[in-house]
Amino acid sequence: VLSLIMAKDSRGSTPLHYLAYSRQCPFSSLQLMMDFCKPSCTEDGIILDPTLCTDSDGDTPLHWALDGYMSPRRIKELTRHSKDAMIVLNDAGKRPFDHFAANFIDSDWKIHDVCGREVWENIQSYLRVICHERHDEKEAQQEDGKPAEWLPLHLIAGSPYDFPPIFIDIALHFCKEDLSKTNADGYLPLHLACQRQSINIDYPCDGTVA
Repeated sequence: VLSLIMAKDSRGSTPLHYLAYSRQCPFSSLQLMMDFCKPSCTEDGIILDPTLCTDSDGDTPLHWALDGYMSPRRIKELTRHSKDAMIVLNDAGKRPFDHFAANFIDSDWKIHDVCGREVWENIQSYLRVICHERHDEKEAQQEDGKPAEWLPLHLIAGSPYDFPPIFIDIALHFCKEDLSKTNADGYLPLHLACQRQSINIDYPCDGTVA
């Protein structure tokens, strides 16, 4: 099954690429395919990972999905087995979220508040489904059992994933007061930004890892 999912057409695209970008296929179809996309190791020690398969432009299925502004739950599903998909650079040096940002980076979100808020809400939706999986129960709940305050600026500032700079610009625009707030561990966004360590992929991202 894995060999079929990773089979490439003349453009180097796999079935997962097309499914990731398609609005015609139901979410359940993507879930079903992802059930068979767990990375596996061959007898030669090569790891096969459909999520990291790239097309002729170096784009992963996640690049395609974010370029198409797909729903947060689809993005979450595409990163189910490999969070590394978030940091794959294509041949143009762009990560998946750079494709998403390109949809509005030249828009007038700073001038028209409604447009800016819509963009910010979409960004937060992606951040919640992708990054909340990394939080432990201590971060998710306060001592009294209530949910911890949602602090997206802190999350972006301390995330090991390199998000497009415009994410910080928009976060500062709408959450400027959070600059002086501390999170559950007593950190300001500046504390988190100064101690963050980026995640980098140090192997070729063609879906196979030796």
